[in-house]
Amino acid sequence: MLGSTRPSTSDLPRTRAVRLPWSARGFDRGTRRAVDAPGVARDAAAPLGAALLTLVLCLWRFDSPVLWRDELATWTAAQRSVPELFAMLGNVDASAGGFYLFMRGWTAVFGDGTLAMRLPAMLAMAGTAACVVLLGRRAFGRPAGAAAGVVFALLPSVPRYGQEARAYGFVCLTFAVATLLLARAAERPTIRRWAAYSTAVALLGVWHLVALAGLAGHVAWLAARPGSARGAERPSVRRAFLVAVAAGTAPLAPLAAVAGGQRVRQIEWIARPDLDTLQVLLPRLAASGPVAVALAVLALGACTGPHRRSAAGYFGVALVPVAVVWAVSRAGDTSYFLPRYFLFTLPAWAVLAGAGIAVLADRLAAAARATGSSGDRQTPGPAPDPAPIARPITPPTATVATAVLLALVAAIGVSDQRQLRAPGAHEQRDYPERSAASWVDYRGIADLLRARQRPGDGIVYASVDQRLWHTDAGVEYYLRGELRPNDVLLGRSGVDRDDLWTYDCLDSEACLRAAAPERIWLVVIVLRGVPENPFAGVAGSTARALRGSYHVVESVAVAGAYVSLMERGATPPAPEGADRCDSPLLARKWGADDPCAATGG
Repeated sequence: MLGSTRPSTSDLPRTRAVRLPWSARGFDRGTRRAVDAPGVARDAAAPLGAALLTLVLCLWRFDSPVLWRDELATWTAAQRSVPELFAMLGNVDASAGGFYLFMRGWTAVFGDGTLAMRLPAMLAMAGTAACVVLLGRRAFGRPAGAAAGVVFALLPSVPRYGQEARAYGFVCLTFAVATLLLARAAERPTIRRWAAYSTAVALLGVWHLVALAGLAGHVAWLAARPGSARGAERPSVRRAFLVAVAAGTAPLAPLAAVAGGQRVRQIEWIARPDLDTLQVLLPRLAASGPVAVALAVLALGACTGPHRRSAAGYFGVALVPVAVVWAVSRAGDTSYFLPRYFLFTLPAWAVLAGAGIAVLADRLAAAARATGSSGDRQTPGPAPDPAPIARPITPPTATVATAVLLALVAAIGVSDQRQLRAPGAHEQRDYPERSAASWVDYRGIADLLRARQRPGDGIVYASVDQRLWHTDAGVEYYLRGELRPNDVLLGRSGVDRDDLWTYDCLDSEACLRAAAPERIWLVVIVLRGVPENPFAGVAGSTARALRGSYHVVESVAVAGAYVSLMERGATPPAPEGADRCDSPLLARKWGADDPCAATGG
């Protein structure tokens, strides 16, 4: 056009792309991060929500269950100096040494109250729930991942062991992290990712050597994962996996050697497993029969969805470690098969259940939509009335169906959740099977002493065998920082013996004469039935020494124990042929459970 000043395209100078300076590129990345912030928050919502729910359930009545003997072992170990702790680990509990070292540092900073003792396990279980969401999301999608995290939080065994000052929460977290790191490394193998996985493997063995059986589950996961079908990738991933496992387990060889030498003393009581043991495993893992049934049904439902290979992989993670330990325990001279040793498989069960919920929710929503759309079809006829009509009910979505299914899982576990917060719940090792034996109420014994003791009182624990129940440690724990009776028969302490347990002095009579308290509290563990007299279970030499210098003033039954107050003055002999209820040894305070109440004795 005449008079136009716009240059033609051919007249423009050629230019080259100019590389932005670092500052500009950094600004660009920051802008993208700001734009993606809602997506990041959405990605983090489900893991954080599952972790928070788990933590809340773990905190609910966390102090109601009395610390049981394993937790008291943790407390006694955590009170020692590092050299004393290493000396003890050379004789006993080397397999728990890593956890004891952690708890020694933790209690030095946060104290040894009940919350401080149990909080690390609670936080570990909360972290595991977040990992479960991420694992479920990677394998089965976002809805399945979110549902899996909630399922994990709702398992009654999760707060049960989250409220225990032992390493099981750490094992669950480390194995879940290791599984997540394995998934990342198999997806995009790099040296850094395999090194991270190898580190998690080493840490898993530090917390619990039996948990290394989970590596067999990782082998099954690798074999079943969708990416394993590509033949060119499989050899390299498998080689890297073997190298990472070797690098992670090699540093554990000294620990395994020491712990192996202690296995007869530590776990000789574990029964050799049989097929019936396998049948009750999942209820014990879930700490609920009904929840275990729901878990199994939902996990099987995951196999009917579109991600069958992923489901098969997680079934391998859940089942193969159990099969390996079962076979080793059957074939070897030592059994390692204890249900709580397999708690690290719970994240895999939760992932499968979450996938099953997602599949079932989708089908319920689809069925509801189909029913709704078929009801909306109009039959031929006159034109509809133009007057406004009521809006039809919207069919439930998959989200609503998921929420309903999760509510059902929560509802069927409520009874077990309450039972597991009873004072003696932690002694119920085979829950939901009920034990015929009682539990030891260390807190009740301490409360009795706190209310009735006087300065200068002594205390006698019935025998060496009963010290193995950590009765002395339980009383010391619940009276820490307060007045405590003097342990009259204290011989060599656990610290002096480089052991967990204290031994009595060899000469009971000499020790009684040396201490010479005016009053003695005699504590006897009674796990079944009613004691015949206050000296039931007391070693013969100790009973003779006590009878010769003291007499029983009062005896009180506490759950799992019989506590008697004795004062100076020899015990008078019982009249020949006298009925037990007439014996002067039984100045009792039985209350409603008094076996002599009917006779007036």
